[in-house]
Amino acid sequence: MKKNIMISLIVVSLVSPITTTIAQADTADASNSENINKSNQIKIQPRSAIIEWRFKNINGHAYKRQFNYSADKWVGDWIRI
Repeated sequence: MKKNIMISLIVVSLVSPITTTIAQADTADASNSENINKSNQIKIQPRSAIIEWRFKNINGHAYKRQFNYSADKWVGDWIRI
C-alpha cells in the first residue's frame, strides 16, 4: 500500500512542473491576443485555378489555347494542332 502512495507522489511531483510551464506559456501567448485576433479575421481558402483547353478551326486548321476560368482570361497563345 505504501509503495502505491509513493509511486503516486512521485508521478504527481514529476508532472506538476510541466503543467506550470504550460500555464506560463499560455499567459505569454495572451499578450499577443491582438495579433491573433487580426489573423483570425483573414480567411484564406487556397484553390487551384480552373484552366481548360479551348479549340477552334481557322481555314481548316485546328488550334488550341488554354483559358483560365477562375481569372476569366487566356493563358498563352493559340497552338496549331
